[in-house]
Amino acid sequence: MPNSLTSSFRVTKRREVLECFATTGDADYHLRVVVQDMAAYNRFLDEFMFRIPGIRYVRSNVVLKEIKTGVALPF
Repeated sequence: MPNSLTSSFRVTKRREVLECFATTGDADYHLRVVVQDMAAYNRFLDEFMFRIPGIRYVRSNVVLKEIKTGVALPF
């Protein structure tokens, strides 16, 4: 991704983005995004993500139900 450091910095400044990870595999980055509704998510994509140079596509997963959440490390 061109200017990935600059783009990563821009992503971290968005209030919708709770977490951002550089990853291996099919995706270069994994973002955890929280928005009010799907219309807000579409605006986030159209007005921000798709305007970042180097973004070719976005794959989204929507949480249907929370099964377990935790932040404590198991050790």
